[in-house]
Amino acid sequence: MKTVLVVTYYWPPAGGPGVQRVLKFCRYLPQFGWRPLVLTVADGEYPAIDESLAENIAPDLAVYKTASLEPFSLYRRFIGKKKDEKITTFVLTEDSQGDLKRRLAAFIRGNLFIPDGRIGWKPFAVNQGLQIIRRHKPDVIFSTAPPMSTHLIAKTLAHKCSIPWVADFRDPWTDVFYYHNLRRTRCAQRLDHRLEVSVLRSADAVVTVSSTIQKLFQEKAENRYFVIANGFDSDDFSGVTPLPADGLRHIVHAGHLAVNQNPSAFWIALSRMTQDKAFSNVCIDFYGSIHSKVEQTLKDCGLMPKCRFFGYRPHHELVSAMKRADLLFFIVPDTSYAKGIPTSKLFDYLGAGKPILGVGPTDGDAAEILRQTNAGMMVEAGNEAGLLEAILKCFKGSYGSPSSSRISSFSRQSLTGNLAELFNNIS
Repeated sequence: MKTVLVVTYYWPPAGGPGVQRVLKFCRYLPQFGWRPLVLTVADGEYPAIDESLAENIAPDLAVYKTASLEPFSLYRRFIGKKKDEKITTFVLTEDSQGDLKRRLAAFIRGNLFIPDGRIGWKPFAVNQGLQIIRRHKPDVIFSTAPPMSTHLIAKTLAHKCSIPWVADFRDPWTDVFYYHNLRRTRCAQRLDHRLEVSVLRSADAVVTVSSTIQKLFQEKAENRYFVIANGFDSDDFSGVTPLPADGLRHIVHAGHLAVNQNPSAFWIALSRMTQDKAFSNVCIDFYGSIHSKVEQTLKDCGLMPKCRFFGYRPHHELVSAMKRADLLFFIVPDTSYAKGIPTSKLFDYLGAGKPILGVGPTDGDAAEILRQTNAGMMVEAGNEAGLLEAILKCFKGSYGSPSSSRISSFSRQSLTGNLAELFNNIS
């Protein structure tokens, strides 16, 4: 069995989709002849905690954790947050719109911490990584990001030890949708861009989650690029009992909603539907952080009486909620590369086997997945009439029959097999 050193910042007890991807890779790689070793951070700054994910870690998996120097404790103190208060992703990326203290904190973070606030982990991780390599002599290094600092760690280790390296991108780097909110100076932008290109050129192979992100990178640097989508683990859904019936019809959104995931036409369409007596028992359940501007739009559309907010929940509870849903929906962020955002929640939705409504580009990667699987419908964010029609079709199940074979191609096991094949080819 060959060995791969996995470098990841997000690892249980961290929650969220980034953890799911690398955690499932590590769970299934041994089935394809690869033994993972994990290099991660101890006591990381995570926007969400999910202790239940530790159940996916094999007892014999070697996990090495290191210290890290990060700015978040100072950040909390500076802007008046409590010591243990979690910082959601969109708080960090929108402080440039806030009061003077928040704008100053955002400027410092955007211009002194490049490529991101996790760069203080690098010296600790490199030191521990060299010890792991001397002891275990891995055949491949695999790093997954964000945070992009993870790739700088792997790049250093690969260069020092002459080991093949695969860089995995769950999001773009300098094209990520919140990048303009970092308020970086031209000098900081140039440095960040040079780091991005150096990683893209240095890695022996680059993996992305969508073909659109792959094309973004191909225009920056030549390399071998591969698309390995996010997926779902059928084991997460087997034996899970849906939340008890309560006489309501449930529309469910799983995950965070940021300020650029706020299409008024969709909320208006939902409001119109709920005013119909036939749908008087509909409720809209949100699991995850909701931006205050999204809440305000829900109020303006008269939807608040139909909404319930549960905040972040452990993944197994989220699965139970999805299995009870009559309709699952997701909203693609309104950004320049919106077509290339398949959104990780879509894949868990596929695993839940319930009707799916996507709000966003109808010619994007998420729309193509829905077309391939016939698991739901995709409608442009501004098409109010089309959104209302799609909601009703999904409720009635009249959009078509899902393709089980296509859906199974997005299983975590299948996708991990693709990654193992890539490892075999470069090692």
